[in-house]
Amino acid sequence: MKSPTLFAAVAAVCLASVSTASAMPQQGKAKQAPKKAAVQKPTTRPVLGTAQLPGDNGKLNQAYTMGQTRKVNFTLTGARYTKTRWTIDGRAAAPDKTTKLLVLSFSIQNPNPEITNFNMGTLKFTAIDQENVNHEYEGMVIQKAEEKNLTMDLKPAQKIECETVIVVPAKGVVPKLMVAHDTGGGVLRYDLRPIVQKLDKPFSEDGATAVETINAEKDAYYPLMHWDVKYLSTAISEKRFGNWTISDNKVFVLAKFQIKKASKTGYIARFRAELISEDGDRYDDQGMKKASLEEGANGPTEFGQEMNVRMAFAIPKGVKIAKLRIWEDQSKSSTALEFPIEMVATMDGK
Repeated sequence: MKSPTLFAAVAAVCLASVSTASAMPQQGKAKQAPKKAAVQKPTTRPVLGTAQLPGDNGKLNQAYTMGQTRKVNFTLTGARYTKTRWTIDGRAAAPDKTTKLLVLSFSIQNPNPEITNFNMGTLKFTAIDQENVNHEYEGMVIQKAEEKNLTMDLKPAQKIECETVIVVPAKGVVPKLMVAHDTGGGVLRYDLRPIVQKLDKPFSEDGATAVETINAEKDAYYPLMHWDVKYLSTAISEKRFGNWTISDNKVFVLAKFQIKKASKTGYIARFRAELISEDGDRYDDQGMKKASLEEGANGPTEFGQEMNVRMAFAIPKGVKIAKLRIWEDQSKSSTALEFPIEMVATMDGK
């Protein structure tokens, strides 16, 4: 019979051997580093319509060949802002009080060995304003010294000087111009800021933004939309003017103007006017009549025709008048002309 003491000793030795084997490092097996999470590369999604059209940055007075067929050499020679209407073939680009005109001067030359037609649709002109809004040209192109929309067969190497116009906002600069050929090819881009000729006073204070009201002087013509206007004089009449009558506590103030039809359009003479007192009260006109006859004066007239008219105002007696304003009133209103006046609404005007 085995001794219990011996049995316990053997069991203890076996248990110690097992524990030692478990604690010893395993030979021949390398430790594996923990796997890193895979890094996903960001995907780039294409955005359609954002690529710039192929072409060149244009320079003033430098020629560029444009078009895939019917090619022409185009040279921008000048750009200017103006508030004077631009007329052609009975049409007019006439700026209202919210707009001005961008007039572009350029030359066209035929670089081809054969006759090539150039017309008002061969090139497309687009101005981009300071708010990044596009403004297309009016579809009118003239050869300088002519007043007809241009269409012309150019002989090889023949060169002509041209103009076109774009109606742009009265406010601010127009920094960019794009020119494209109707058959495709590269687009020309111009920075107009160092090129454009600015507006003069009294049409602008900073050369770029056109004023809505011009501080005008007597006896001088000023362009509105389709008419030029000159202020001549002011008179007073009591009780009656033509078929218009007023109460005893008022007088008619009659402002006399000379107007001239300055565009070859069908627009008749339509004007509005107001008198402003030294207190800031405003009095609208009662209508317009001829200077020597008490009858309407807004009938049709020919290009270049001049006529004298009177605008009538019913004013309370004793009112001190400080300013006279007049503007052309077609489907839109023109810039206003404002004249200083010092008179009292009495028969002697004093």
